[in-house]
Amino acid sequence: MKNIIKNTSALFLLSFISLPVSADTTRNSDHIGKGFNYISKEPTLSHCLNESNLGSATLHKNKKSYYTRKISNTDEIKSVFNTAVTKPFNETFSTYEKSVFNNYKKMGNPPAVMYQLSIEKDEIIAKNAFPKLNTQAMHWLETGDKDTFRKYCGDGVIDSVVTGNSISVLVYVMSQSKTWEERHHVAKYLTGAISSGGDILQNYIDNHPEYDFIIDVNTQIDNLITSDWTLDNLVTRLVEFETSDFTHNSVLSYNTNHYIFPTTLSDKSHWELFNDYRPHLNKIESWDSLIQSYHSTRCLSVNNNDKNMLCDLTEQKYQIMGNLCANHETWADCVKPDDKACTLEDGSYCDVITTYEIEPIACENDCSDNNNTINPGTSNQTAKQNSTSGGSIGLFSLLCLMIILALKHPKFRNT
Repeated sequence: MKNIIKNTSALFLLSFISLPVSADTTRNSDHIGKGFNYISKEPTLSHCLNESNLGSATLHKNKKSYYTRKISNTDEIKSVFNTAVTKPFNETFSTYEKSVFNNYKKMGNPPAVMYQLSIEKDEIIAKNAFPKLNTQAMHWLETGDKDTFRKYCGDGVIDSVVTGNSISVLVYVMSQSKTWEERHHVAKYLTGAISSGGDILQNYIDNHPEYDFIIDVNTQIDNLITSDWTLDNLVTRLVEFETSDFTHNSVLSYNTNHYIFPTTLSDKSHWELFNDYRPHLNKIESWDSLIQSYHSTRCLSVNNNDKNMLCDLTEQKYQIMGNLCANHETWADCVKPDDKACTLEDGSYCDVITTYEIEPIACENDCSDNNNTINPGTSNQTAKQNSTSGGSIGLFSLLCLMIILALKHPKFRNT
């Protein structure tokens, strides 16, 4: 569910992320042994392992991690998620994390400030390191039915999950009249103003009347999010989330591996038994690169109606291609954006936005960051990262105090 509310200090965008239909909200151990689609990054609905010899064990973690940083592109959002939650080598992002990416892209990849709080409670792992496939899954492999196997069993199997609760808050800096670079400059001091609150925050808002600040809240627990989030109470709401006593822990990340090769089929190679998803994963990764490298920089402030339409059609094609590449039944239609067989709805080539040029924009203010020109497709700032293990309370309060002390720097007071 999403809602936009006009507040006195900011627009407010709520994103309530529901758990997948297949998930048992009372038993996160049920995820162990489920199949996993490496292209869609989603679990399948089925277990294809012999559950009688699988089992699971729970390791208590009780780890809290808090990160805040200025965001310029989706890669920087990913870097926050990668460090905020334990991410094993074959980890994939949760549904809620992908929603954060999608919301950010739909907003036009704007300059933003991101707050991420992750509370890792447990890690659930498979007891048996060498589980066997169940009878039905073995039948599909023995008869060469790779398509049916992938439909139900996926490309790999979930062998551990990290559970807990997590919240992401992005404050987008938007404007009808200001350039991306000017909004990026304004975002540099937004964290300090929010952490300070009171007169400093109000002065900050008053001094930037041509800017809108949109709050995007993402969490997997909808009953913890209410409609009264503002710039003024944002820190308080995050502290409330940190100190809440959750009755249910959600899956924060999955760890996956390829299926164990059946000994009875040892005369076969891996890709003789399983569908080779790698070429199609490579194709959708090419689309990811196009959207990140070109769409986010060429389609930020386009005033040309024809280009606007092509930017929208490119985004639509990207979403369609994600589904085509994830489903082996439509792999024939999964193509790279630079493939001449790939066209948008109006007949243009799918990579038409690569021909757009980034027009230089003159800023009204100093739009540099550490004396470097800001490019909306690259990052010029290292993440401000803070984490803690154990059950510490008031982590946000301590970090916000540190930010407030930084406000004494004359560069902030002159902003």
